[in-house]
Amino acid sequence: MENGKDRSDRTSLLLPLPSLPNSCSGRSDEGVGSHVDPVTPYDAQRVVAAYLQLVEDHAAAGVYPGALRDLPHSKETIRGAFRVATRALAETGQLTPDLRDYLEIAYVSLADYLDDEGAALLREYGRAGQELAADTRRPREKTGTDAWRRVSEQSRLAGQIARAISDEAEALRGEFRSWRETADRHPA
Repeated sequence: MENGKDRSDRTSLLLPLPSLPNSCSGRSDEGVGSHVDPVTPYDAQRVVAAYLQLVEDHAAAGVYPGALRDLPHSKETIRGAFRVATRALAETGQLTPDLRDYLEIAYVSLADYLDDEGAALLREYGRAGQELAADTRRPREKTGTDAWRRVSEQSRLAGQIARAISDEAEALRGEFRSWRETADRHPA
């Protein structure tokens, strides 16, 4: 439950689309990492639903950042699926303001999925920062700790990764909002 809403209720808002033709250029989307070209709303909905479930699970488990290898499909496939699904939802009048906001947040969250090395570095940096914050000693006494060393050694790289995440998130937000604007100008 999040803000009084069951996550399955939000995700199921995408489910009216399965009655549409199930074609995907002859490609199978079964299995993690399979190539999918989500050209139909049905296929796109399946890709988006799998990604939304992963994001919900990671949020509930406190996983941040996520690893690219955990994604059910590549970022590009997920991005394409969001475009197709968002357009289909708008064209069928199913893209409510709440669903649109939810999908935008999920879409922008793609930026939080990094290669293994970047994800591991940010997680370690976060743990070291938490250790320092929990340490009740005076700041001068903390400078000799392992947590202090890890934070000081990783700060520059962690900052660069955080900047890259922020830049990608802004680009994703801009993409999603451009679809919203197109849908708002051309309602069903």
